[in-house]
Order: sequence, then structure tokens, then C-alpha cells
Amino acid sequence: RAYEQAVKINERDYVGWGNLGHAHYWSPGRRAQALNSYRKAISLAKEELKVNPRNAGLLAQLARYHARLEQRGPAFGYLKQALSLAPADPEVCFRAALVHNQFGEVNPALNWLEKAVAARFSPARIQSASAFDNLRDHPRFQKLLREAEARKESEGRK
Repeated sequence: RAYEQAVKINERDYVGWGNLGHAHYWSPGRRAQALNSYRKAISLAKEELKVNPRNAGLLAQLARYHARLEQRGPAFGYLKQALSLAPADPEVCFRAALVHNQFGEVNPALNWLEKAVAARFSPARIQSASAFDNLRDHPRFQKLLREAEARKESEGRK
């Protein structure tokens, strides 16, 4: 409901529409609404991209929205552009993992998660991301979270 209110307040905010899409995506019986929200997010994000076509974060978001729509070509096209602009950006690496995982590409998804963690992406955000539920029991996923938490604790003691 909060995301529905947010897009009513600002109907031109692609992030709000994307968040609404994510909320609907994970809500039982609301996938059709999620797809409509992602389409709206894509339309608005493309408008914003005209202002700054080198916005790696925006390109990575577009990749994620297209992935949720199962549009492989556009998803990987936008992802490639984002990664060419910001290959070590933790948010871009995280979204690369999301896109690969959406298409069932476990090893590339884990590779990008490892890069995100190495770039200091929050292990708590990875842990709480429902999109990675399929990886919870994977040894590499568990290892990268353990190592990230250990590094975080070590840095906290300094």
C-alpha cells in the first residue's frame, strides 16, 4: 500500500513504480500487476535515461525490470551498458546478480554477488533479498555471506 501511495504522489518516479512492481511480484496473485508496474517503470526510466544516458545505476535498474518481464535481450543489453560504465560499482554488481539469477544463471549470479561483496555491498541486503531464495542452500552463497560478515566484524573492531 505504501508503494501504491508513493506512485500516486509522484506518478513520474520510475523507482517508485519499480518498487511497486517488486512488491506485487512477491505478493500472491499479483504478478499481472507487477508486470504492469515494471512496464511503467521502464517507460519512465527510459525518459530519464535521455537526460543522462551514462547513468549506470539507472541502466542496471532497467536491466532488472526487463529481466522481471523475462525480456532477456533488453535485460542483458542494459546490463552490459551499466557494467561497461561502472564495473566495480557495488549496486551495479548486485543488480547484475539479480538479472542473472532471474534467468536461472546461478554461477554468474554468484560471481556478481561475490564482486558486490568485495566492493563492500551490504551482506544484510543480499541476505534479505527474496530474489535469492533459490540460492540460500548453495555453499558459495553461504560462504560469501559468512566471509562478508566476518570482514564487517573485523573492520568494526578497528
